[in-house]
Amino acid sequence: MCTSDDPRSELEYHKRAAEELDQIKILPTWRPDPAFKVAKKRAEEIYNKAREEELNQTEVLDFQAFLMEYFVDLNKEKDWVMHLHIGAVRNYLNNFIKNHSIN
Repeated sequence: MCTSDDPRSELEYHKRAAEELDQIKILPTWRPDPAFKVAKKRAEEIYNKAREEELNQTEVLDFQAFLMEYFVDLNKEKDWVMHLHIGAVRNYLNNFIKNHSIN
């Protein structure tokens, strides 16, 4: 059986189940929701810093997470669907033709 868990979880109930249940294997799956929760105040601090200097990688990721959550909220208000293209490959056919042409 699989469960949905916060990545920060200590999985105490999984440990307990492993001790008490012989016939059932319980495995965690991770919900990344908490990782995307960036406070508005933090986002404002990052935005203001970006106007003056370069951001570090953590700040960039935090701000991107804030924007993603903000866009989700805007779409939810309009009852719109949000389609994400994670890891999408663009123009793969052009590269294929260039690298595998018959000439």
